[in-house]
Amino acid sequence: MGLLTGNSVPSAAGAALFHSQRASQDSKLHALIKIIRQIIQRVFQLISACFHGLGCFFRGNEAEVQGAGALAAGAAGDLTDMPGVSALAFQAEGDSKTILVKVPKFQEYRIVLTEANLPLIFKAANHYTMNQPYPNDLESDYQTIKPGANVFKPGAAVLVYRPNHNGTHGARQARMMQGLLDFVKTHGSEEQKTAVCNLTEVEKLALLLAAYLIRSGRYHDQERSDDHRFYQKRSALIFIEYAKHLGLDEKSYMWIAECMRFSCVPYSSLRVKSPEFKRILDTNPKANLAWSLLNAAHRFDLIRCCREDEFASKGRDPLKNFFNIFFTDRAQGQKAYEAFLNFSIQLCEVTGSQIALRDRRFQDALFERCSLEGDFCWSQLQHVSFPEV
Repeated sequence: MGLLTGNSVPSAAGAALFHSQRASQDSKLHALIKIIRQIIQRVFQLISACFHGLGCFFRGNEAEVQGAGALAAGAAGDLTDMPGVSALAFQAEGDSKTILVKVPKFQEYRIVLTEANLPLIFKAANHYTMNQPYPNDLESDYQTIKPGANVFKPGAAVLVYRPNHNGTHGARQARMMQGLLDFVKTHGSEEQKTAVCNLTEVEKLALLLAAYLIRSGRYHDQERSDDHRFYQKRSALIFIEYAKHLGLDEKSYMWIAECMRFSCVPYSSLRVKSPEFKRILDTNPKANLAWSLLNAAHRFDLIRCCREDEFASKGRDPLKNFFNIFFTDRAQGQKAYEAFLNFSIQLCEVTGSQIALRDRRFQDALFERCSLEGDFCWSQLQHVSFPEV
């Protein structure tokens, strides 16, 4: 895999200045008061951050990451307005194409990967990476919509990019990953339960981030194309860059990136496509579990775009096989599958997504907001409880 770093994108220039010979003393005073207020606000933010850092010091660093800990949300500022966010070039091994993707500079805001910071992280990831036009603009009819319309609308007040693979898709998969991890802790075999217990807190959060970004490297939305062989690899590269910017140690994320590279590749095909990765799955229960859960999280969200006949082969059958692993009684496996299918439907409902499996259309206003506001989308998903199996 090759990773090429691009040039930073310059931030916008400052505001225009207005000069008036009749500027009153009152207007100057108001300007001075405004500056003083901004200074006071910044001082309070720094004080808040200091107290937060001291708290982390005395409590111990719960997240096994580099850096001094996460800032309070108020001190982090607006993460959708980071100056100088880099446009990085990503090229998958064996692919002639290079795509440019913006990755937020979390480290400059001392934002690290914690559960409390997920709303901030997903907000920035959605803004800079997910809700962006595809590099290939040949499919504008499909890659850009104003919800409720199936055509590109140039000049529309609000545009939702990549509606089939944007931040709502990523966030639903991350929430599904949480539910599946919870399920395995209760219903998994001893080996599977041990694999979950062996995941560090940072690795569990990294799996959520991987689920969120697992299709971030797509070049367009055509399934039957050569790009299908490469977007998993590009998505893994983007995930690696995010992990670096969030201060993670390589040992906590590189193995997850490998699972992303072969996401949804049938196990039977790995003997040819990657014998080395197949050996990892056969000998490392933790990697096997992570790969299986990433696949399941992705397959469940196929309900948004697949009708019954297509979902049967791509989603239903593999997912039923997945749940049958946990139960000797097939009826219990069926019950678990149905519970998580209903969970997936609810995740689509609270984000306003279409549900092709149930012939439901977009809830325009809700889908629009969830597509534009990554933190709001994540908060919506928290309202859906994990299935009881």
